[in-house]
Amino acid sequence: MEKEKIKYSIGLDIGTNSVGWAVTDSENNLLKNGRKNMWGARIFESGQGAEQTRILRGTRRRTERRKERINILQSLLIDDMERDYPNFFPMLRESYKVAEDKNYANNINSKKYNLFSDTQLTDADYYKDYPTVYHLRKELIRNKKKYDFRLVYLAIHHIIKYRGNFLYESDLKASNEEIIEDIESIIKYLEETILIDYTGTAEKFRDILIDKKIGKSTKKDQIIEMFKYDKSQKSILSAVVSAIIGYKFDLNKIFDDEISDASVSFSEEIENEDIIKEKLGENVYMYESMQRVYNYFVLQDILQGKKYISDAFVIKFEKYKKDLLLLKNIYRKYLPLEYNSMFRKPDVNNYVSYDNKKEKAETKLCTADELYKRIKKDLENVEECDEKREILEQIENREFLVKINSTANASIPYQLHYQELEEILNNQSQYYETIKENKENILKLMKFRIPYYVGPLAKNSQSKFSWLIRKSDEKILPWTFEDIVDIDKTAEEFIKRMTNKCTYLINEDVIPKQSILYSKYCVLNELSNIRINNQKLTPMVKKEIIEELFKKIKSVKEKDLKNLLIDRQIYKEINSITGFAEEKRFMSNMASYIDMKNIFGDINDNNIEMIEKIIEWITIFEDKKILKKKIKDTYKLSDDTVKKLAKLKYTGWSRLSRKLLAEIKAKDDGKTVIEKLESTKENFMQIISNNKYGFDEQIKNSIENSKEDITYKQIEEIPTSPANKRSIWQAVKIVKEITKIMKCEPENIYIEFAREEQKKVRKDNRAKALLKIYDNFTNEIKNYNQNVYKELKAKQNEKDFDEKLYLYFVQNGRCMYSGKPLNIDTLSLYEVDHILPQCYVKDDSLSNKALVYKEENQRKSGSLLLNDEIINRQESWWKQLHDNGLIDDKKYYNLKRRKMFETDNDKVKFIARQLVETRQVTKYITNLLVNKYKNSDVFAIRAEITHNLRESLKVYKNRNVNDYHHAQDAYIISLVGNVINQKMQYKDEYKYTEYVKNYIKQKEDENKSGKDKSWIITGMVLNNINKEKIKRVMYYKDCYITHKLEEQTGEFYDQTLYSPRNKNKKIQIPIKNEKDICKYGGYSGEKKAYFTIYSFIDAKGNKQIELIGIPIKISYDIKNKKITLLDYIESTIKKENKEADEIKIIKSKILKYQEYLDENYEPMALLSDTEIKANKQLIVNEKINSMIYKMNNTKQSEKTEDVDEVYEYLLTKLQKEYKVFNSIYQKLNRQETKNKFEELQYIDKVKTINGLIDLMQRGQGDLSKLGLGDRAGRMSGKSFKTEKLKVMTFIDKSITGMYERRYKINGMENCCSK
Repeated sequence: MEKEKIKYSIGLDIGTNSVGWAVTDSENNLLKNGRKNMWGARIFESGQGAEQTRILRGTRRRTERRKERINILQSLLIDDMERDYPNFFPMLRESYKVAEDKNYANNINSKKYNLFSDTQLTDADYYKDYPTVYHLRKELIRNKKKYDFRLVYLAIHHIIKYRGNFLYESDLKASNEEIIEDIESIIKYLEETILIDYTGTAEKFRDILIDKKIGKSTKKDQIIEMFKYDKSQKSILSAVVSAIIGYKFDLNKIFDDEISDASVSFSEEIENEDIIKEKLGENVYMYESMQRVYNYFVLQDILQGKKYISDAFVIKFEKYKKDLLLLKNIYRKYLPLEYNSMFRKPDVNNYVSYDNKKEKAETKLCTADELYKRIKKDLENVEECDEKREILEQIENREFLVKINSTANASIPYQLHYQELEEILNNQSQYYETIKENKENILKLMKFRIPYYVGPLAKNSQSKFSWLIRKSDEKILPWTFEDIVDIDKTAEEFIKRMTNKCTYLINEDVIPKQSILYSKYCVLNELSNIRINNQKLTPMVKKEIIEELFKKIKSVKEKDLKNLLIDRQIYKEINSITGFAEEKRFMSNMASYIDMKNIFGDINDNNIEMIEKIIEWITIFEDKKILKKKIKDTYKLSDDTVKKLAKLKYTGWSRLSRKLLAEIKAKDDGKTVIEKLESTKENFMQIISNNKYGFDEQIKNSIENSKEDITYKQIEEIPTSPANKRSIWQAVKIVKEITKIMKCEPENIYIEFAREEQKKVRKDNRAKALLKIYDNFTNEIKNYNQNVYKELKAKQNEKDFDEKLYLYFVQNGRCMYSGKPLNIDTLSLYEVDHILPQCYVKDDSLSNKALVYKEENQRKSGSLLLNDEIINRQESWWKQLHDNGLIDDKKYYNLKRRKMFETDNDKVKFIARQLVETRQVTKYITNLLVNKYKNSDVFAIRAEITHNLRESLKVYKNRNVNDYHHAQDAYIISLVGNVINQKMQYKDEYKYTEYVKNYIKQKEDENKSGKDKSWIITGMVLNNINKEKIKRVMYYKDCYITHKLEEQTGEFYDQTLYSPRNKNKKIQIPIKNEKDICKYGGYSGEKKAYFTIYSFIDAKGNKQIELIGIPIKISYDIKNKKITLLDYIESTIKKENKEADEIKIIKSKILKYQEYLDENYEPMALLSDTEIKANKQLIVNEKINSMIYKMNNTKQSEKTEDVDEVYEYLLTKLQKEYKVFNSIYQKLNRQETKNKFEELQYIDKVKTINGLIDLMQRGQGDLSKLGLGDRAGRMSGKSFKTEKLKVMTFIDKSITGMYERRYKINGMENCCSK
């Protein structure tokens, strides 16, 4: 049969570093490509986020811009400097060099000094007069006499280089008002988020912070005392106040988020701050408010009441000297034996390491906390005295031995440096012409910074990260910026870059989260999920709630809703309110509506468009200047109105467009989505999926009608992680190649998109979370069991706080179904029951679990829900648990549920939700594929189905054995899709509805009789397939496996800079080109981008071939045409002192994971220019596969597998099929090694077997228990030269592997050099 006539389906299993694929017919047979089945897997490195690259790029730009400021400064002052001291600037530029490398120094000082080169002034003289640059700045501010121009320059240089932060836009007097606003924002956040009340004023809050008479701990206590809170709220409040005064605090505690490395302090450098701000989203304003208040607090502490920071820093320097003398005296007097270890030799956690003297720093630097810890420990052996008390008191307040240069200096605003610069320039301008002429430009240089919305200053063609629009090509200087840069057009370009596309209408821009329209949508959608006394709200009630609550209160709580409904007599009695997105409060709000109404007085059709545009600008532009300009240029508003608008802070974007919510209309009555939310009881998902309204059809039709290829640019616009984007792109390319081979589009494309495995951050341990709840309801729960509270306190620090123990405390020590007391010492006798049966819902969360007596678990009704007797008896107690926070809304509703389905329509929707994936990212993929393949239907299948089918068929997935499981999952996905379409007739609404109704009736009958309690979806599929045939297919051994070849990018080398004195690290890369690493140190761990094969004629006239790694840095230089590949190879040969003629490039680019066959035809892969790995898939039989699965997935106490049999099987595999590991096999086959294995504990045998599997599948494994090391089999330290390269057969594969090309280097040697 010709392929053009075949109807086929494609199954895709899309993971974060793999895509499995399978091509099947309607009978679930794998189609063939020649003699081989068409299924396989594409493996690739997971896409990495841009956070680290962005941080490094930002640091690089800051450094470059700082250097550029200094260059501009020198160009402004060069005339006076060259007249008097022509060598000064060159000497400065060479100050980092060692003495023998310097070019500028006169005969008198003989290259000894860095700064000064005359007899009137030496470096020693300078440092004697000015121990710090702040001493110099102070003198230049105070005195109007003429100073040496070099001294004047050094002071100006220091100010321009370290100019302070730009957190305050106005002058310092105005910044006091801004701090009050920030404190008010913090108080408001606490009041609205954790529902506590503040009894003081913002001014009182500020006054406590800057009170110099009290220490930090007292400040914290006094601020906390001004709030009314309960015990459960104190931890968040305490974290916020800790942040403000500079203690360590937990970001996850404040923001209820999942940020890694969440314990930070504003008093220390926060390395991943850009990433933190990105993850905080709309909460970033709170973070920045806390940071500004902390900076203000620190600034007051730094200034010590002085006008100039130089005055304050000189005082700080003198105090440091006094502290050091005090510390040395107490060591000399009381701890003479410890004196040398503290002050003389470099060591961990001593003063030498803390002081950071470069000539002594061979160990890592010591932090203040580490030094304080050492001092406190040493002083324990000192009797009480005034010196000891003074030191310990200062350490407690973190005021002892505080360095002048510290991270706290980041709190200094540029305005303070600016006022000093202005004084110095005024004082010296009468003596120096260059200062007089360029004073204004120097001041502009000091305060100018490139607005973030302008971005990099490169021309668009020079950088993909640039969007700058220029008026001319002249060099941009601080005083020419507005003449050269088209600010308005650049801002518009920035807006375009900031705006994502709608989840549903993929060509439409999204709207801000705080837009009036989106706020209203969120509120209406949340109201549609609210149930009062188990009944949904009517449209009229929703409207009244919005008008009376959401348009007046920014944070609506349960009590507000209840009061309104009772006061307006909408309900006479309210027994329960469920459906909140957060506990006892609405997550959504209409805060922006309230803000705008307060400013404009009214919001109507005449001004709504303007208001929405202003909200968009507020969301985009942090810079208030550009915001005010945009508003003033576009709308005729008063200065007072513009000022009020500029004070607003909105962040974040929705994932929906205006067109989706307010423009496309329902086919039944012409209403929009937002109008349907207002006029029905349905939520958003119900509305857009309701066939009667036709929104879903319009969404599909709105996708551009085009046959063009899917581009990576389209995928880049999907709001998902880089890992997901890379996976989607690989999947798209796989489908494209399959359709090319099949010569027609598939009938169906079925996709399963794996959920990303994110590193969960434990917010609090279970016991502590429960203790907080118990502390608050001690006297509120009827029949409260005091003993359970005592048991919880006793168990709170136990590591093994398992599920049963947790449920025991959640249920206050009682059976959830009977209310009978449980015994904490016999928890193993009780059962954990799924409240909603597993046969209906695969919900294994704690919200669907209850700890019960075994006999109570048998008392469920025929529907497998709790019977009426249990519900009627226990409901009031469940409500108490719910109201006090022990059980959530979901569990409470599940417990009270009397019917699984209210109507036949509920059954149909329920099954659809269980079958079809609805996540937003899958909608994007579906839309992309539908747009490209017009004749194909695309379905997203839920991920749980493949797992449960595998379990039912006993075809177990062992991820470590081989990569076939990706293809197997893709086959199951295609199989499930075919069942849904053909047997359930999903596309035919009537037939599908009838099928679901009949099947559920059958399932309920089986449940009553106890015949079948498997998951309803698994049963549906199993009923419609040939199980034996499917199992047979799953063990086929002919999958196509390909690995994406990767050109390495990113960092050039490991980021740690090593001193030339470091003897423990091999330094490979100099800090600058041609700088001797023995003098200046450098970096290690050079990264290679790709490999190149070249040939040359050696000294004996013989032709040689070699493979060389091309460093990432060099690859960029080649790409930017700064150097050619041949140039680099020639320079490398020269460095190695090799004689070589007629150098030619044979193959210019070989990438990581390139496959080849070695001289024994063993499949291998290149990992680097010195490392290879075996590249063969490990195939095991069904029995061994099952044993490996059970071995790795059974509790330790239940281990029964004969692992010795598995070990012997794998050992035989190693001998017969992996000749490359023959030496390892010989060692493992020795009797003494076999005896070692037999003597191992079970857990170590399992570890060793997995190591053996890794050896064969990954190329190296942990066989340390048998004495072969934890990376046995690793093949590194290799070199690729003539004889080896000539016998290698390289293999290039297409993305599916169904196209393949093999070649040898011998056949490529006629390639020309490049």
